[in-house]
Amino acid sequence: NVTGTLAQFNETSQIFPFVEGDISSVPTQVQIIHNSADPAVASVDIYVDGTLTLEDIAFRSATGFIELPSNTAIDIGVTPTGEPLSSGVTFQNNFFNPGNYYVVASGVIDPSGFQTNPSGEEIELELISIPDAEMSAPDEDTFSFRINHGATDAPAVDIFARDVTTLAENVVYGTTTPDYTDVAVGSYTIDIAPAGGNVVASFEADANGLGGRSALILASGFLTPDNDQDGEPFGALLVLPDGTTALLPAVSTSIDEIEGVPQQFALEQNYPNPFNPTTQIEFALPQAADVQIAVYNIVGQRVATLLNNEQKSAGFHTISFDASNLASGMYMYRIQAGNFTQTRKMTLIK
Repeated sequence: NVTGTLAQFNETSQIFPFVEGDISSVPTQVQIIHNSADPAVASVDIYVDGTLTLEDIAFRSATGFIELPSNTAIDIGVTPTGEPLSSGVTFQNNFFNPGNYYVVASGVIDPSGFQTNPSGEEIELELISIPDAEMSAPDEDTFSFRINHGATDAPAVDIFARDVTTLAENVVYGTTTPDYTDVAVGSYTIDIAPAGGNVVASFEADANGLGGRSALILASGFLTPDNDQDGEPFGALLVLPDGTTALLPAVSTSIDEIEGVPQQFALEQNYPNPFNPTTQIEFALPQAADVQIAVYNIVGQRVATLLNNEQKSAGFHTISFDASNLASGMYMYRIQAGNFTQTRKMTLIK
């Protein structure tokens, strides 16, 4: 059977066939997941084309798959619960082809009030559309899942099923693994590490009761809530197609010791000290910043500039200071990085 339009070209009759999506409105199935850890949107209402559609969706909760029009532009508004549409953020011209999607609310409303992302990714509140969502696993002995990185202050990560396989490598904030991972039902330990680094967080994933089911697993919350308006702490969030959500139990964590990502600004004591004529100065940045480091003599005169408002990434940095042209004595070195300043003393002995 062929459905199409009868036409003519150069006196030859032709029929132009259509696929189903061309001649009928095939709906889109969308699961909405609230994974924005910004306390300002701890619970939200969702508007579709200006109409209040879903109410009081809490952080780390989700809808089941709901039907939305396909092949047409849709405006989706997100507001704090009970607030009018004008008080929130409206994402215009969302376009869905026929099929199944995850739509994840991620990020923060005002990035200036939160830590920057260590990988340099934008963290402003957004709706992330993830196509090709699956409703089930291939068979009753299999559990299928994809992974989304939704922790704004976390670096790119590698994810492992301990003693089984590597699940994903170098996953940066805002991205999702493109394919589903199929595993046999059972209990697993999921290890998370900064890309190329050591494991810093582990979670128990018991898939014994999830045979035949699929899920999206999201990195959720903040690594350092104290620096992010006391938002919810980091966790791994499991979301099933029916809207059921659960935090995976933490097995062990060492988040405060993430390799390469210091938790606070710091200027370390130079080494060696006393020195002649060179020494090393180390400093730590929990987020990217413009850095100035200068050296002063004992009466406060600047005698050297080691960094002059240079942009430096989050991490631990070391610079060398050569005092060959200076006289023996006590000197001070000072760092300014954003609003952070610190001064230390060092001694040159020739």
